[in-house]
Amino acid sequence: MSVIYSDFLEFAKSLPYDSEINNRNSASRAYYAAFNKCRDHYGAEFEITVKGGTHEQLIRYIGGSSDKKDKEIAYQLMQARKLRTTADYELTVDFNKSDRITALIYAEAITKSCK
Repeated sequence: MSVIYSDFLEFAKSLPYDSEINNRNSASRAYYAAFNKCRDHYGAEFEITVKGGTHEQLIRYIGGSSDKKDKEIAYQLMQARKLRTTADYELTVDFNKSDRITALIYAEAITKSCK
């Protein structure tokens, strides 16, 4: 494999804090770091157990666990996904340094929890 989840996270953290586009790209890449780490951690079986798109399937699969830690990971991933959606699609909404930092915090927490 040429790219792993941590490559996305390191790239997200490496972008300068000098522009809104960097904030948006950082949040987006941070989310994909978390998503890919979760997908690897929980396995591909989630895709056949719940309905929805791949991202929604993964969040629902993790959130459907009785484990408190899994529920927290699902919540964090859902929040990071919302930030990524805003960053990638809601171009008329300001996306600032605080949004970026929040996305990075979620991604860091998720990737650490999935070890």
